[in-house]
Amino acid sequence: MDTAQFPTAKFTLKQPIALGAEPADGKIISTTATGDLTLHGTTRSVTVALQAHRTADAMEITGSIPVTFADFQIPNPSFATITTEDHGIVEFLLALTPA
Repeated sequence: MDTAQFPTAKFTLKQPIALGAEPADGKIISTTATGDLTLHGTTRSVTVALQAHRTADAMEITGSIPVTFADFQIPNPSFATITTEDHGIVEFLLALTPA
């Protein structure tokens, strides 16, 4: 996967996400976000389903983006006699805390 040359992934929102009024602790809010995902030096527009919930200390946002390796010019990861599928999932958890 050439992580020495491409050690990071990047997601850039195309527009802000409106979550509405501040939710009660534990309440889950579902929404979507559209942005540009960069993997392996290739950028593609993606839409991701998000779930946000408030805890006592933060707003936590989770999501996952299905990725077909060829769409990002990533060779199918294989090691010796072990082969993998041609796709994977980018999963993330953001913990947003007040300044």
